[in-house]
Amino acid sequence: MRPQGAILGKETAAPPPRSAAPGQDGEFRLVRYFTATSLMAFVVVAAVLGLVFRQLATESLLRMQEDANVNMTRILANELWASDFGPFLRAMSGRPAAQIRGAPQLRDLHEKVLALMRGSSAFKVKVYDLKGITLYSSELAQIGEDKSGNAGVIAAWRGRVTSEIVHRNSFSALEREVLDRDLVQSYIPAYEAGRIVGVFEVYSDATPYVKELARNQWLLIAAVVGLLSALFGALFLIVSTAQAAIRRQSDARYGGAQAFFFESQPLGPLLRRAAAEFAAPGTAPRVQLDIAPGLPTLRLDRVRFGQALASVLSNAHKLPPGGRPILLQAFRDGRRIGIRIVGQGIGMSADERSGSGLALAREIMRAHGGSVEVQSAPGEGTRATLWLPC
Repeated sequence: MRPQGAILGKETAAPPPRSAAPGQDGEFRLVRYFTATSLMAFVVVAAVLGLVFRQLATESLLRMQEDANVNMTRILANELWASDFGPFLRAMSGRPAAQIRGAPQLRDLHEKVLALMRGSSAFKVKVYDLKGITLYSSELAQIGEDKSGNAGVIAAWRGRVTSEIVHRNSFSALEREVLDRDLVQSYIPAYEAGRIVGVFEVYSDATPYVKELARNQWLLIAAVVGLLSALFGALFLIVSTAQAAIRRQSDARYGGAQAFFFESQPLGPLLRRAAAEFAAPGTAPRVQLDIAPGLPTLRLDRVRFGQALASVLSNAHKLPPGGRPILLQAFRDGRRIGIRIVGQGIGMSADERSGSGLALAREIMRAHGGSVEVQSAPGEGTRATLWLPC
């Protein structure tokens, strides 16, 4: 029996087809790459959906609060422009800030504005003239400030309403201080007789809406993460099953390759032994040898190579009437050694050429770093070549 293990005094080597044992770094980590790629994709999807939702919700909130601010401006204009704001603006335009703040009609105007603001979502109202000077503010200390460079004021001069959400840690609203608020700030043109005569700036409290928006955003992200996690779990199960099947196949191939024992030896004796074993005692030779001189020694598993050679010889030896022998040749072709079997038998069909015998020969030769070529057709005999590296 052949010893199970390395042969003392002989050169042995592992077969070439596999670069690493199962579980080592050379194996393609399907589950690892799937997990890393999927988690990154899920994080990106959740983040993008969250941002898109926040953007859309913020735009909706701005439109809603801007409409409220515009309505507040209409109320102020309808109630106070003709009687109070218009005359005050015309009288105070171009005056110093101290003179505007000391104007006798300011107190009455301020009380009327505060009365209209109570019960609404408006926190502050300011009015600018066409030079950008603050002629009125519900926060009286801001009267007289120059806002001519403010983008919102400039846009309102051109007839556009603009709004944005701003956060204030501290804010003066209706002559009281409020803390940590989210506000919608709107700039709205003021018209008189169809032309723009000033600008309203209105602040409304959007803190409850912003908090609700943030809560809904996180709920959406949580729902998306939950759905993606369920999808990931299902796909992970599929990929894990596929990885296990790949590993089993890889282990089977690797285990089969480990059963090979390679040693350096001349090719001629192996071929002569195969030819002798193929002939029945007392009969004419069934295999004719043609071995080229000077062939190098090869690294072979003697038993497995003999199995491959016997498999090909058996397929080739389907003798027609007349019983011509099989030709077994060995020759060198560059950096390869070819062992060619030429049979004049009945040949093989395409199905027969992929049969179990030749499949075994191909697997053995692949473990040796070689290959099998077969040319055969029914009625035309068989020509098979085993190729080995040298």
